Amino acid sequence: MRELAQLAPPTTVWTAHNGSTLLWVEIVAALILGILLAMGLSRLPIRLRKPIVAVVTFAGGLYFVLQYIWPQAQDYSKDEIPRGTVEGVSFWLQGTLPTVTNFAQVLGALLLGLGISSLLRIHISQLVKKHKDWLFSLTLIVSMLAMLVFGYWDWLSKLGPGAEQAVAANPHIFPNFARDFLFDGLFINLDAVMYSMIAFFIFSAAYRSFRLRSIEATILLGTALLVMLTLMGGVLVGWDRVVDAVGGGGGGHAGFLENFRLGAIKDWVQDNLQSPSIRAMEFGLAIGGLAMSLRLWLGIEKGVSN
Repeated sequence: MRELAQLAPPTTVWTAHNGSTLLWVEIVAALILGILLAMGLSRLPIRLRKPIVAVVTFAGGLYFVLQYIWPQAQDYSKDEIPRGTVEGVSFWLQGTLPTVTNFAQVLGALLLGLGISSLLRIHISQLVKKHKDWLFSLTLIVSMLAMLVFGYWDWLSKLGPGAEQAVAANPHIFPNFARDFLFDGLFINLDAVMYSMIAFFIFSAAYRSFRLRSIEATILLGTALLVMLTLMGGVLVGWDRVVDAVGGGGGGHAGFLENFRLGAIKDWVQDNLQSPSIRAMEFGLAIGGLAMSLRLWLGIEKGVSN
């Protein structure tokens, strides 16, 4: 336990500088070990593979559960001697957190690589067999390779002493320009176009949902219309002027009419109707997520233990 707790930066072996030969050797060795481990697990019989996955999942979940529910020691220091079992476990949890987090990041990277390899395998197969829409598969593969090459080239151009300052002084260096063109010039704009198209589909669905077929739909339509009107500056200013004109005579009713401004009505709807509804949905989603997490953690979810 104590040795694992002390295995935290900067005492780990992963201290080589960016671009150094040692770091490359460590990365390649870790990649090979990860691939061998994944291949070994995949070749195990299912009756042995599932218990291993269930035990590792339970141990990882238990560790992070203890991070939240176990009493945390104040002013923790790795050189301090714990007083009692409770504080000893707390010291161990706090000391091993950087190492466990590094393991989680490595596993996340392996899962990302697994997803990329699966995606490439599917689309390369469609490209070779000339399936329907194989041009989209070709576009995906070329885009991935281009972003990988120029992104990595841009990263290499910023290594070494003074490299980042040189790139900042001359942003038109080819790898930096190509990376910015692909990411900022194409990807970001294509992403915005995609979400803009989705907005039209949402508007079409909202139109079909807001038809006056029931009391609930009428309330939903009226609320949506109110929110839309508050976003229209001309309508908002015109309505507020009408309210000011009606209450222009002064008297006690002038303050009461302030409640009928579109902005005041919108704030009341958001504070008293929308926010509680959103909190209720978030509460229900949190309970559902907790239930699903417990099923995954305890290994009773289908696909983990069955």
